[in-house]
Amino acid sequence: MGDNSDTRYEEIVVAALLHDLGKIAQRAGEESCRTPNMEEQLLPKKRDSTIYTHQHAWYTHGAILKVFEGNSSFPKSLRPEVVARIAASHHNPSSWAESIIAESDRISSGADRLEKDIEAEQKGSYIEQAQLSIFSSIGLDRERSTRTPMYYAVAPLEEKNIHPHPDIKNSQEGYAQVWQGLLDDLRTIRETDFENFLSAIDAVLEHWTWAIPSSTMNLPDISLYDHARTTAAFSSALFRYHEANGTLHDQMAIMNRTEKKFLLVMGDISGIQQYLFDLKTTKNSAKILRARSFEIRAITESAVRSIMRAFSMSRFGILSAAGGRFFMVLPNVEKAENTLDALRTTIDVEFLKRYLGSLALSISEGLPACFNDFLIKGSAFESTFKNLQLLSGTSKFRKLRKGLEKTGHVLDFYYSSIESAIRNGGKVCDMCDARPAREQSDFCNYCEALIETGARLPKTQYIRLLPASGHGLRLLDGETLEFREDLEDARTASEQAGSAAVNSYERGRGICRLPYTVPRNEDGSVKEFSEISRVAEGADHLAMFKADLDNLGSIFSRGLAEKLSISRYATLSRMLDYFFSVRVRQVIEQSYRNIYTVYSGGDDLCVIGPWQEVIDFATEIRKDFGRYVGDNPDLTISAGIALVGKGLPVARMADEAEEQLEAAKGNPGKNSIAFLGLPMGWEKFEELIRKGKDLSTWLRNRRISTSLVYGLVTQSEKAEKFEKGDIKKENALWKSHFLYNLRRAEAREKLPEEIVNTMKGFAVDAGMMKLARIPATYALYANREPEKKKEEGR
Repeated sequence: MGDNSDTRYEEIVVAALLHDLGKIAQRAGEESCRTPNMEEQLLPKKRDSTIYTHQHAWYTHGAILKVFEGNSSFPKSLRPEVVARIAASHHNPSSWAESIIAESDRISSGADRLEKDIEAEQKGSYIEQAQLSIFSSIGLDRERSTRTPMYYAVAPLEEKNIHPHPDIKNSQEGYAQVWQGLLDDLRTIRETDFENFLSAIDAVLEHWTWAIPSSTMNLPDISLYDHARTTAAFSSALFRYHEANGTLHDQMAIMNRTEKKFLLVMGDISGIQQYLFDLKTTKNSAKILRARSFEIRAITESAVRSIMRAFSMSRFGILSAAGGRFFMVLPNVEKAENTLDALRTTIDVEFLKRYLGSLALSISEGLPACFNDFLIKGSAFESTFKNLQLLSGTSKFRKLRKGLEKTGHVLDFYYSSIESAIRNGGKVCDMCDARPAREQSDFCNYCEALIETGARLPKTQYIRLLPASGHGLRLLDGETLEFREDLEDARTASEQAGSAAVNSYERGRGICRLPYTVPRNEDGSVKEFSEISRVAEGADHLAMFKADLDNLGSIFSRGLAEKLSISRYATLSRMLDYFFSVRVRQVIEQSYRNIYTVYSGGDDLCVIGPWQEVIDFATEIRKDFGRYVGDNPDLTISAGIALVGKGLPVARMADEAEEQLEAAKGNPGKNSIAFLGLPMGWEKFEELIRKGKDLSTWLRNRRISTSLVYGLVTQSEKAEKFEKGDIKKENALWKSHFLYNLRRAEAREKLPEEIVNTMKGFAVDAGMMKLARIPATYALYANREPEKKKEEGR
């Protein structure tokens, strides 16, 4: 690509990102953004009238100029006046560049805006209209009665603002505050490299525009942020497509809506559980677990960037990327599929060398698409999306095929080096058992790098992506991630350039969200699993909690039904990922400081912690998720809890938690949790845990005997066998045996009526007695003497 071509490309990407900036300025009443004497050049007129419409575009022109006026440290390829003109003309395009933004804007919206959108600009209602939560638009049960719609107030993306509420109205004052904050933060960006500039501008736009409706009519559930990103994605692809075909300056060619100009691609990483928990030793297991979890995310993003670079696309070609899955738009240029095939081979070979078949990244065939394939009308995009999902599903049956064709089916990358190491008195790596250990070390180079990464992650405040090899975590295509605790040692602007802040929004910087939490000792050191277990009250046991979203495929394919558009897909994907990658971490940091996050993002999570703390966290995170999605009954999570001893290997712990999760998913209607092999609805689980805490208190205060609680466990097992059809005498008589023992205990121990009634409640039927195992186990574990105290007493 020539320099001039890339200059125009960069201007168009930035113009696409900022093309609706005027909507905020207009709603904020910033009249100074209306550049004098520009309305005639920028705005269309109402049909058969002299009245100019789409006034926000006029504001966009002045708003963009204000952004650049206050900042001279931006990429030199950007000419502010050109960017402003291209962006502001998207409703009245008169050039090829303006038409690219105009077409992309319409694709992003699904071309579903109506004439009354134009009329609404002149009325006060467009300022008051709050952003409808995308979750209020989801419905799997069409027969269900209408729910109360939930909204977000115009406000920055902060913890206090993320739960939607009914009956919210925005105000000009609220918009004015957001406009000033947005303008100030855009002006603080000091990145001259284009990709670093995009990373910073992306963070600013998300922070300030996530809760601003891009359209205030009909269904205002798409944020200005998501609309801007998807508009930039299609502008990028359109530019590269027409550039490759020699039609970049042909306005009519750009406006051709039947030509298959786009290539939609999905990707999915598989084998995560197998790779993550395959730990051959407990030594450094916490560090390795942390590092592998981070690496899976980092390597997926690196692969996505490799694809983007191969097609000369910016980061905004990625429509969504979360939980090991991604969705992107590429230009459907000549030999595009050949390029993708070469990338599949390169990525497969690298994955085979690194992960030896345990991890695979499946990249779907590209689905060619034209403008009309993204329309909401006639469910065009709904059909397009289903076709892409079919291609994505097919690609999973061919994982690593390209790599194996290249390397052969015998993975002998390290055979000769292992043989040589053993011959010379060395050994195989204790962690991966697949590579030779370094001299005077138990681990290979690869695992030692992961251990170092795992040690550095809890202290990392900034992450910087380096395009060439350096000190840090090596990714694909020569990329390296650099970890920094602070920027004090980065004295020059070039040393700080591209440094993204970890988990906190910093003006002028990109943001890197890491969902990981680590329990710490008083001296700041990270606790090992054995130390975490000793925090538990009673038995020093751990618990692993696994949870994920119910009906994920149906939510994306059927949940939005005829309303599905590319921007709604992007909004839904981002908001779900935000809960699992950000909100979960916030809840843990505030109230559950002894819980360790294994992974959390996309639509699932896994944590380890003291058994009581994990149980309390499970119930709270489920309630918080309900509030986050506006209590939509079609959006639920299911979960499993494994209760284990501190010495159990993490892999076994994970297998047991997965079994519990599968049991919960198998419960009718899902929206369940399984514990001790018993699946049930969340409300029933919370009720049982409350009873368990009551039993625990009574045990501790010696109001009931341990034998009576053990009796609950015994009769629970017999009732379960009876319920399953085992009608042996001892099982069939579970109820009479339990009530007989209860009467004897009542007389002997003078049990109060409250306790007697609680215990009788467990004997209502076999199903209830079966579940009594949960409160009984809770009470017994809470009152068990910890191993540490036993050792001290010896």
